[in-house]
Amino acid sequence: MLGILLNAVVLIVLVKVINEDDDLGLGTAAGLAIGTSIVSFVAMLPFAAFGLIPAIIAGAFIGSLLLGIAISAFLGIEIKRSFIIAGLYMVISTGIGIAMLSMRGA
Repeated sequence: MLGILLNAVVLIVLVKVINEDDDLGLGTAAGLAIGTSIVSFVAMLPFAAFGLIPAIIAGAFIGSLLLGIAISAFLGIEIKRSFIIAGLYMVISTGIGIAMLSMRGA
């Protein structure tokens, strides 16, 4: 739950910084974060046989692609900006996920 909340806040901040005139609510951001997490996980499954790193890269790429399309569709942001938001979100989200897993293992 904490990870979804952090990802939603990151998404809100990225949309606000990159596209000043749009406002994204916490519920919509949480829904997009959950959807992106599910899509990324499902996209990672076929690549798991090749190892962890290729699976993470493939999941992040496919997840950010679909998140960019969803941001553009929901908020009406131009596609170039929505893909920039999605790419930055995926990098930050992956970092948050790795940090939370490393804290859990300690």
